[in-house]
Amino acid sequence: MTSVDGVRWDESRQINVTADGTPWHTMPQAASTTDTNLDGKGDDVSDPYYASAS
Repeated sequence: MTSVDGVRWDESRQINVTADGTPWHTMPQAASTTDTNLDGKGDDVSDPYYASAS
């Protein structure tokens, strides 16, 4: 089960898939990070744990 619109669990393949059957994990994924260095500056783009959304 997933809460992402248009994504469903494919029981036979044991993976989440999009509406057209494409494996969801191969699609662009949004990513976020918190202020992992805890400096409160919101400068996560220089953070080693930063992951872009594309």
